[in-house]
Amino acid sequence: MPKISVIVPVHNTEAYLPTCLNSVLNQTEESIEVIAIDDCSTDNSLQIMRNFEKKYSYKMKVIALNENVGVSTARNIGLSVAQGDYIGFVDSDDIISLNMYENFYNLAKEYNVNIVVGNHFRFFDDKYLDMETYLTQERRKPRRTDYSQQEKSIFFESPSVWDKLFKHDSIKDIRFLDGHIYEDIGFTYPILLKEKEVAEYLNDDYGYRITKGGIMNTSSLVKPSILDIIEIANYAYQLGEQWEFDDKALQQLRDILKQSICKMTLVINKWKIKKKQKKELIEKMLSIANVTFPDILELETSSGKMYNDRLLNTIKKEYCIEAIPENQLDFQKENLKRKIKSLRK
Repeated sequence: MPKISVIVPVHNTEAYLPTCLNSVLNQTEESIEVIAIDDCSTDNSLQIMRNFEKKYSYKMKVIALNENVGVSTARNIGLSVAQGDYIGFVDSDDIISLNMYENFYNLAKEYNVNIVVGNHFRFFDDKYLDMETYLTQERRKPRRTDYSQQEKSIFFESPSVWDKLFKHDSIKDIRFLDGHIYEDIGFTYPILLKEKEVAEYLNDDYGYRITKGGIMNTSSLVKPSILDIIEIANYAYQLGEQWEFDDKALQQLRDILKQSICKMTLVINKWKIKKKQKKELIEKMLSIANVTFPDILELETSSGKMYNDRLLNTIKKEYCIEAIPENQLDFQKENLKRKIKSLRK
């Protein structure tokens, strides 16, 4: 049984895939399996994966899907077959340092924790990245963080799963919400608060590539999937209740999820539509979210307020949240989704 399983969802990333797979398959940690899931690519991605699978048959497995299911479901499929003691995730257009997983694994053992939290840096797709040259930087000392004692830490933590390592047993009761984007939010925050203690590996060993067609560069496009954040937040909060979080942890979870929803109003604000339309969409979205998270613009933890004051005060001044009866929730969601879709035409 391998020490680490690395799950790599792939969809039409032929230009970057060889660089990504080389960085994962040539890790200094040799006890590793790579599970690459082809999410019905229409370019040459699957053939590239098959070539790597042939060369690295002893540690690489390719799963070819017959329909496009999205990142959430692809990751879940990978989780269902993973054999490693620990689980890592890598996006197929990114790159990692060759000793990232060795460092993560050793730190997990040294600190006796179920999660190692790493750092990442961003680079543009037109820049060649020599990770070994980059890693000549001065290395920073790891540290232990307890989110139950250092509550402000969770508000500065990225929800991304790809710069982290998870003990397999610690995530056996959680999956990504199928068919939704922002899936990391619903996965990472509940598990961090459940585990409380993590080891932080403070070096930037994960390279996140910003592509022209990626989410980072399409924030001005109208996307009905923006509403996924509400379902994701609901899912995450239900996990907290299911796992019987104490009052303090539930309070932290509510605040981090409220923060995530409110941040999406900033995304809507970037859309190239009329100001009046933006205001209408944002107010309706916040009203819908307010059903599950009452007083959505009010945070409970002192650290949450400190981190979000500027954001929330701006929203409070500009937008009004109307009351929506719970029995009208589904209708209002569909109505809002139709309005957003109509703006794309």
